[in-house]
Amino acid sequence: MVIKHVQYVNHNVREQLDLTVEEYCMLMCIYDYRTQKKLKNLHYTDAVAAEFKSRIQFSVKQQRPVIAALIKKGYYKLKEDRKTLIPDPTSIIPFAPNESKFDLWWELYGKVGNRKEALIMYGRLMKKFDHDYIMERTHKYLVHLQITEYNQLHGASFLNPEKEKFNDQFKTFDKPKANKAGGSFFV
Repeated sequence: MVIKHVQYVNHNVREQLDLTVEEYCMLMCIYDYRTQKKLKNLHYTDAVAAEFKSRIQFSVKQQRPVIAALIKKGYYKLKEDRKTLIPDPTSIIPFAPNESKFDLWWELYGKVGNRKEALIMYGRLMKKFDHDYIMERTHKYLVHLQITEYNQLHGASFLNPEKEKFNDQFKTFDKPKANKAGGSFFV
C-alpha cells in the first residue's frame, strides 16, 4: 500500500496509540477532513472515499478494513445507517488539540494570522504547557502591545514552541511612581 504522507507520521504517537501506519494515516485523514468541513460526524460516502484516496492513496477497498480497525479499537462508533462515523469523545487523539480551548485563545488573541497554522502550533505547545499558562501569557502580551508601538505577531508565530515568543518579557502597566519633587506622577 502506497501512503502519500507517510513522512508526516509521528511514529512516537502512532506507537503510543498502538496503531499501524495505515490506521494512523486514516485517523489523521478523517480528523483533517472533519476539521476542514467543520463536521461533527463523518458520513462516509463514495465522494468522501474518493477524497481520502486523493489525500492518502488508499483505494476504497483498502480504506474499509482500516476504518473497521479504528472502529474496533474505539476511535469511532458506527451509526445505525452503517455509513456515519461518530468520533468517540473518550478516545484521546494527540494530534487533535482541544479546539474549544484553542477557540478561546483565538478569540482573546484577536484572530490574527492563519487559524489553521495557529491551531497546529497550539497543539504542539500543549505538549509542553497548559492552556491557562498560555492564556495568561497572551493577556500579558496584549497589554504589552497596548503600551508599546509593536505590531502584533501572527498567532502561529506567537505560539511557536521552538521560539517561545509567548515567554518573552512583556511590559505591563505599573503603579504610578512619585516624581522627584515628591508630588504625584500626574502633577
